[in-house]
Amino acid sequence: MSEWERIKRQCQGKRELYEDPDFAAVQTSVFYHQAPPFTFTWLRPQDLVQNPTFIRDEHTQFDLTPGKLGDRWLVSCLGCLQLAKGLFYRVVPADQAFSNKSGYCGAFR
Repeated sequence: MSEWERIKRQCQGKRELYEDPDFAAVQTSVFYHQAPPFTFTWLRPQDLVQNPTFIRDEHTQFDLTPGKLGDRWLVSCLGCLQLAKGLFYRVVPADQAFSNKSGYCGAFR
């Protein structure tokens, strides 16, 4: 059993969403060596939109937008992966979703 499968089973058994013990939902996880320049609230995808979608079928590399946290390197890598659909799905498996019927547990592989 993989680590992800163990986490998923554990969360489903407890009926709780996963919280990474090494990356807690606190401001110091993002701004490790400095005081945060702004205050933010940690949210789950379903707190932002009614029906969150992990990957849409009609996506392009231009759907990715860098945020305020200096994550341009990640967005750039994901954009490159998107150009080769088979490669993207090797890194981000397609069988993941935010719905309860898909077994969403708050963690992704």
